[in-house]
Amino acid sequence: MQKVLAFFLIPLALFLSCSPVTRILPEHVKKVYVKPFRNSTSEIGLEVGFANAVIEEMLKDGRICPVNTKEESDGILSATIKRYIVNKLFALGDNNPSGQYEIIIVVSVSLVNRNKNIILWTESNMKGMQMDYAANLKSTRENIWERFSRNIIRRIVKTL
Repeated sequence: MQKVLAFFLIPLALFLSCSPVTRILPEHVKKVYVKPFRNSTSEIGLEVGFANAVIEEMLKDGRICPVNTKEESDGILSATIKRYIVNKLFALGDNNPSGQYEIIIVVSVSLVNRNKNIILWTESNMKGMQMDYAANLKSTRENIWERFSRNIIRRIVKTL
């Protein structure tokens, strides 16, 4: 009896472990165009880092393929950076730029189904915040972009 049970259970376990991951997205949604992000702040270049982080996260995830044109896409992702605030919480000295900083970024993000021209989801005040000890705030911003990107990809996969 144990041999017969093992004969059926082992192949079944192997089959289940090798089966493809269940696709959450509908079959017709495979490609998303990342529209150039807008930056409504006075800090130059924030939109480039944010857009690159979103595209990189799409590639890591593998369920969504970023495309170069609207025409070849199933969905269009757009975003606007609304606020960028840097607060210096304390300094290590008067002439020393090192210290503790807090960065707050507020963005508006939306995803449109290109084929039906309907908004699938929108978030008008997505907020990211991080405190860090640094003189160079680039890595702190990159951490915020990474968290935003993961959140956006989760929402796209859940929505579509």
